Amino acid sequence: PSLFPDDPIARARSRAFGQVIACEMHAVGVIRIRKNLAEEHGMTTDEVRRWYEHWLHHGYQTLEALLRQRTAATPFCYDDKPTVGDLYLVPQLYNSRLFEIDLSPYPLLCEIDERCRALPAFDKAMPQNQPDYPDDPEGWR
Repeated sequence: PSLFPDDPIARARSRAFGQVIACEMHAVGVIRIRKNLAEEHGMTTDEVRRWYEHWLHHGYQTLEALLRQRTAATPFCYDDKPTVGDLYLVPQLYNSRLFEIDLSPYPLLCEIDERCRALPAFDKAMPQNQPDYPDDPEGWR
């Protein structure tokens, strides 16, 4: 099945939605970025966390606003089936939950995430269901 909506406008919006995550949000969560803030810039663990949360919330606010601007509500980001936007959303929210980020201000994101994670394909793709999943995922922080 296609990972893009059939409608060209929805297709473009789904791609743009995914790119907010890929280009604006993902990089701030990379461990080498957070290590650099601590080691090269002397930030404490709390300061790095506040920095990280600030940029995540900025991204989530953008994503929630994009979904609110849809001309038609759909069960997934931009279609009646998961598309590329959903594929970016689910792992981003998973990572935020690892860091215990408060996601309650983003009800649309959370509803779509829940719908996605209820699907067998998403469940099979979750990190904990992979053969190389570490015994201590906390070490990823």
